[in-house]
Amino acid sequence: MRYRLGSYIRHRDGVQYRAFIEILGRRRSQVVPNAETAKRLLRTWSEEKVLIENRGHAVRRAAQPDVTYAEMGKHLEAFWASGVDRVRTGTTLRGYRLELQKVLKVWGTRRVAETRPIDIQRYADRLRMSGLSTSTVRHFLDKLSAMHRLAVDLELLLEEPCPVPRPRLIQRSERPAISEPALERLVAAAREHPDWRVLAAILLAADAGLRRGELIRLRRRDLRLDGDRPFIHVAVRSEADRTKAGRARDVPVLTPELLEALKAAPLGPAEQALFGSRDQDYRFDFLQSFWKSVLDQPAQLHQLRHRWVTRLLSGGTPTAVVQRWAGMRTRQRRIGMRT
Repeated sequence: MRYRLGSYIRHRDGVQYRAFIEILGRRRSQVVPNAETAKRLLRTWSEEKVLIENRGHAVRRAAQPDVTYAEMGKHLEAFWASGVDRVRTGTTLRGYRLELQKVLKVWGTRRVAETRPIDIQRYADRLRMSGLSTSTVRHFLDKLSAMHRLAVDLELLLEEPCPVPRPRLIQRSERPAISEPALERLVAAAREHPDWRVLAAILLAADAGLRRGELIRLRRRDLRLDGDRPFIHVAVRSEADRTKAGRARDVPVLTPELLEALKAAPLGPAEQALFGSRDQDYRFDFLQSFWKSVLDQPAQLHQLRHRWVTRLLSGGTPTAVVQRWAGMRTRQRRIGMRT
């Protein structure tokens, strides 16, 4: 309930007492002859305010339009695409939309104004019981909270129906990297796999430290494999098609295995995405099933990046060089965690 209650004295041709109250943004005020009258009026209004509050959640819901989460999902997608608050990469937008679609499968037909705190809690519990990580649960709840805030900003709701608490994140001092035996199993199985993309994606992450979004954006002309110092150009093409840090970089090809895997890629147009359609392969489905069959767990490409950074630092590569090759914004947060 948004309200303000108080009184003030205005000096204009003498002393003037004014009492005021604001409920849901609507201001009510009255000039009174003296301070005692102002206090009595405030007490009366205060009692009215308490009565309004005591009607509870149901009365506030009834005062709000019947907007559904499906409608708010469309507004939220348009807001993301507009870049009003910040410019997002194409990869980030696709990730947001995928998470939003999953949220709307559960909430789409429900009215936003009817959401209660217990509904949010039960939804979070179901997400955790399904095996999702705490950060993923937080992402889903973030989408709910964003729809609530946007509904108020667009004046579709008078106020957010209820708070959306997030589960607490447990911070670890060092992020995990894939073990060498597990990587050897992956590489050995990938060499026998008929799809060349499996081995190329694993080695690009493990021996060049590319993120999943950078693998999706990689084009054939970005592979500079000729000459004595082959490298991979991680490009920035536009505000919507850029790296996480917003800076282009050149990553050297340091292992003959990676060089051989990249040269084995079939020829194609220079502007063609290396791993095919960006929309079709955003989730890297061709790699998910393979990873699951070898290690019996979901694919974790970022663990390969952790392994690459860890090996570089352990081998004596200067921290500034690792930061530049890996495309990290800051040394303290990233290098310190060896991510």
